Amino acid sequence: VALALARVLFTSIITYLVFFRLMKQNPQHKIEGGIRILSRFSDSVSVVVAGISLGVHFSLWFISLDFLPVGISLVLTNSAPIFVVLLSWVFYNEKTSALQWVGVLVAILGASLLGIYQASDKDVLIQGVIFALLSALALAIYMALARWGIHRQGLWIYFPKVNFTAAIFLGVWLTLTGKLGTLDSFALFYGFLLALVPGALGHASFQYTMSRLKSSVVAAATLGEPLLGAILAAAILHQFLSPIQIGGMALILLGISATIFSKGNHDQEAA
Repeated sequence: VALALARVLFTSIITYLVFFRLMKQNPQHKIEGGIRILSRFSDSVSVVVAGISLGVHFSLWFISLDFLPVGISLVLTNSAPIFVVLLSWVFYNEKTSALQWVGVLVAILGASLLGIYQASDKDVLIQGVIFALLSALALAIYMALARWGIHRQGLWIYFPKVNFTAAIFLGVWLTLTGKLGTLDSFALFYGFLLALVPGALGHASFQYTMSRLKSSVVAAATLGEPLLGAILAAAILHQFLSPIQIGGMALILLGISATIFSKGNHDQEAA
């Protein structure tokens, strides 16, 4: 939780100071189509909900790594597209084509294959599975709210606000549990590194695409994370790929392609 706090805090500071204050950038996009629920709530409420969701996502995902192998944790956490498709329908009245549904499901099947082979050789605790799935649900809420927030406030105002809100939430979490002392130099150092590249560049780019494309399309594309994670695990941790895992990666790419290039997405404004 301390590592998650450091990440979102530094991400908020870096993105606000560099992209908004220094570079004077604040991309904004008009949402086409109906808005169901979100228009009833203030911008502050959406930021708070998104921030808490982001904090819960990172914390539970990091906690799940205490119980699960990296590959399995990534697979479960990246099941978020299942929830995103539903939330996009509720929030934005966003229609999802049959091919998009198939693409998301195929990609999820491929991601699952990456974890099944590992799970056969390791004791997977139920706590880790629950943490990872709850992390996926929190990620889906955060992702679905991003389009509305960027539409209303612009990327480089909304994104730092959400990350700073997440930091406040996690700070309260650590204080109430008596663990604020775990926010030590180790957590701050690695939290800064996580904020510098994965946060300020990775998640920020991710948020930008959420304002330009359908939520379900962007969510499916994030399923490439288990793919890249498996490759890096082989290179760095010497967790070499099995034929089943290679087949799973192929399915992920197939599912992502089907979702992105399905009919209807070409009408979305490109970045």
